[in-house]
Amino acid sequence: MRGEEITEKEINSIIKDISENKLTDTLATYYVASSFFKETSDEEMYLTAKAMAENGVTFKYPKDEIIADKHCIGGVPGNETTMIMIPLLASLGITMPKNFSKAITSPAATGECVSVLMNTEFEQPEIEQIIKECNACLIWGGALDLAPADDKLIKIQYPLAMQNIAKVVSSIMAKKYAMGVSHSLIDIPMGPTAKVKNIQEAQEWKQKFETVGKGLGMKMTVQITEANEPIGAGIGAVLQVREVLRVLQQHEKRPTDLEEKAVFLASKIIEIVGLAQGEEAIKLAYGQLVSGKAWEKMQQIIKIQAYNDEYTAPFVNGKTYEVKSEELKLAEYSEDIVAEADGEIKNIDMKQLNMVTRSLGAPHDLQAGIYLHHKTGATIKKGEVLFTLYANSMERIDTAKAMLAEKTFIEM
Repeated sequence: MRGEEITEKEINSIIKDISENKLTDTLATYYVASSFFKETSDEEMYLTAKAMAENGVTFKYPKDEIIADKHCIGGVPGNETTMIMIPLLASLGITMPKNFSKAITSPAATGECVSVLMNTEFEQPEIEQIIKECNACLIWGGALDLAPADDKLIKIQYPLAMQNIAKVVSSIMAKKYAMGVSHSLIDIPMGPTAKVKNIQEAQEWKQKFETVGKGLGMKMTVQITEANEPIGAGIGAVLQVREVLRVLQQHEKRPTDLEEKAVFLASKIIEIVGLAQGEEAIKLAYGQLVSGKAWEKMQQIIKIQAYNDEYTAPFVNGKTYEVKSEELKLAEYSEDIVAEADGEIKNIDMKQLNMVTRSLGAPHDLQAGIYLHHKTGATIKKGEVLFTLYANSMERIDTAKAMLAEKTFIEM
């Protein structure tokens, strides 16, 4: 609080005490709040990430083995590139051990989406076996003791509505370091209603990720991506997974914006691991989708992680690894919302879209969500369907409609 520099020894001691529940809630809150009274130094950021990782479960790999990872800081509905990129890159022989979080303020994070198709909670030996067999995994980090101090600090920050960029970056990078990641891609979506709204904010995030990554010995690529509207058309876990499967299975209805973004980001990992550069990296990534190799790799992951089909039965009929995109079970109730007049869609307010989707039951109800039939720039006729609401009760549908009556998320 006095603005004095904290030493490496002090950081290690504080993080160790938080991990072992030796620090009182009051003192832990004091530690979190201190970052708002002085700027966190670059050294403190990466030393904090390192300490958080080393005071929990860590994964080890043979020396010089490339272990890659991607992370998006969020803020964009849809945008489920992870479930496309992990099998795509793993099908090229790149080891991709992905751990993820669950939704806090969004309608669905990767945690909810992956849960539609497979189990996500495993012990460390099980995860190591999955990685050995598939050179990839899709697991929820909350089921492990990965950077345990981080989880405790998040619980302190969340009710206080406090978020410090340096602390968030240290938190994200701690879990990558704990997973043994050597090469990492960070996606920073930027847009007027996204989490990061302008290039100044985006550059601040970028600089901090690059600094911490360098301190931890990782090779980094940080991409600032356009986020002026949702990515894909499905918002909510099952609807987003349908979009993912459409891309992996190359369905005629696949969302081109989601496919293009996943391929672009995958190409950036291909570049930093040295497989190809520029257009050749794009072609290599896209080729794994067209050939079906990315889907084959996803099927392999599902076979191992979805050993209990009862878990996925609410969403999938039969064997999960054989599921077709159009066979996913949607919510029991749905209602189309139509245009009240002719016009052109000028803007989609992503924050309001998130709020309406959550009113339908997301993220806890994986089938709840919204399907967008049109995006920004589309010319619409009166009576044409703009979007469809999905929920497992009519009460939820009515609640969402009441919210829309007050403020819709589509500007025409």
